Amino acid sequence: MATANHPIEPSLRENAMQYNKTVHIGENVWIGAGTIIVPGVTIGKD
Repeated sequence: MATANHPIEPSLRENAMQYNKTVHIGENVWIGAGTIIVPGVTIGKD
């Protein structure tokens, strides 16, 4: 699970403008091996 991200635009990346977003994972959720969960995602319950 990765919560860090960076801008796509090269001029913004040059300034090391990294940012984080919250990941919400609900109750009773199964996350399989190899799953990629990206920043800002909410996975509902059940």
